[in-house]
Amino acid sequence: MSEVFTKTMARNIFYGGSVFFFLLLLALTFDTQGVLAERSNDQNITPEVVLGKKGV
Repeated sequence: MSEVFTKTMARNIFYGGSVFFFLLLLALTFDTQGVLAERSNDQNITPEVVLGKKGV
């Protein structure tokens, strides 16, 4: 294992890692948007709740 770690190898690892984590971010974002409606409690927001948030 006498290979030398070159600038080209470092650049390829950087680009590959950047693309991987960007795709991971996109996948997690779309997954979150898909389940957000199920976890939301929009039906429970009444005018009293809105007034309570305003501190009135």
